[in-house]
Amino acid sequence: MTLKQPGSHRVNASTNRGAIHNREKYMREKCIDHSGWFGLLPRNGTPSDIDGALDNAGHVLLFEYSDLTSNWNDYTDGQHRLYRAFVAAGRGLIACMGCHHVTQEGADIDSRRNIIAAEIMSYDPEETVNVDGIIYTRLESNQEYEKFVVDWFSK
Repeated sequence: MTLKQPGSHRVNASTNRGAIHNREKYMREKCIDHSGWFGLLPRNGTPSDIDGALDNAGHVLLFEYSDLTSNWNDYTDGQHRLYRAFVAAGRGLIACMGCHHVTQEGADIDSRRNIIAAEIMSYDPEETVNVDGIIYTRLESNQEYEKFVVDWFSK
């Protein structure tokens, strides 16, 4: 068993991986104000965040969680463009999921159990409708979402 040392990325083997361990620190680091960039960058660009990521030997699955929708066309134009850029640049190594969650007021979002629908944005070199090869696939239940993530990570 290895204990975390300053500057080390090793964690105790018994640690509940993926859980929020220090809520105050987590909230402080998630509440980042990017508005200072508005008006300074071309097209009024501001930084965006990614809600989750899984790495499977260089194949990356990115997650964006919303309490309103899983449909990529309903996300802001900037977020949609950012995730499309990841998928296009990854050329099959990066996929993104828009995830619609339902969570009780004040409860943490359980990124496995609270997802009721998802939309996968992925790259298909055979795609002929979209010039950039990006396709969208709907998942209409938590069971479909969980199966996709497990199958993707098990490749």
